Amino acid sequence: MEPDEARKIFKELSRKYAIEILLLIKQGKKTPKQLKKNLGITEGSLYQVLNPLLDCGILDKDRDVRVPPRSDYKLTKRGEVVLRLVELLLLTD
Repeated sequence: MEPDEARKIFKELSRKYAIEILLLIKQGKKTPKQLKKNLGITEGSLYQVLNPLLDCGILDKDRDVRVPPRSDYKLTKRGEVVLRLVELLLLTD
């Protein structure tokens, strides 16, 4: 990973709710509706965080074409590594 790419990831992780979203998705795939309910935020606020996390390769989205259509968000391998680092930081005093 290039330093610029790492800087971009850290920038996106600094967004409000980004770490909380990763911790929720660590428990299993989540829909936007589930994330909104757990975090108590608006759809617009949620997507302001989700889209950059997708762009950085931290999250991936599974689309289901059933009616109604549904998207599930999950951690990528990169996202799992990033979350492990975040969890280590959270453990330090």
